[in-house]
Amino acid sequence: MPNIGYAVQVELDHRSTSNGEVARIHERFDDWAVNVSENVAGYMVLRLTVPANGLRQAVSTALTLVGDIAPPIGVHALPLEVLEQRETIGELPELISVPKAAELLSFTRQNVLHLIDTGKIDAIKPARDYLIVRASLSKFSAAKFAKD
Repeated sequence: MPNIGYAVQVELDHRSTSNGEVARIHERFDDWAVNVSENVAGYMVLRLTVPANGLRQAVSTALTLVGDIAPPIGVHALPLEVLEQRETIGELPELISVPKAAELLSFTRQNVLHLIDTGKIDAIKPARDYLIVRASLSKFSAAKFAKD
């Protein structure tokens, strides 16, 4: 198996990271392209770039490297190539249902379907029902009130 790079993110049972501690971690893991952050719960998260012959080796290496900082409570690993593909996708727009759009616009469901059919609001139909791009409601509302 060829040696490839993996992005391994390790969540540690450690909170309240000081600037000095972050600096020491960056210095210690300089060769591993480390990124230090906190998740929404305040736990320290280290993301390392680890060359390895496979996923198991990448995770094992990362856990060995960071194990003396604090006990790990979670691990997420991907080949760098896959991670880069995912990062170029971008964020998906917020989607809402036709009834929710009707409620927000104070329109009937049929009025909203007509707006979709005439292209005045953006929507997709992945199955039986439409999903509306919420941002298009704001654009439609702004245009409607600008005319009034």
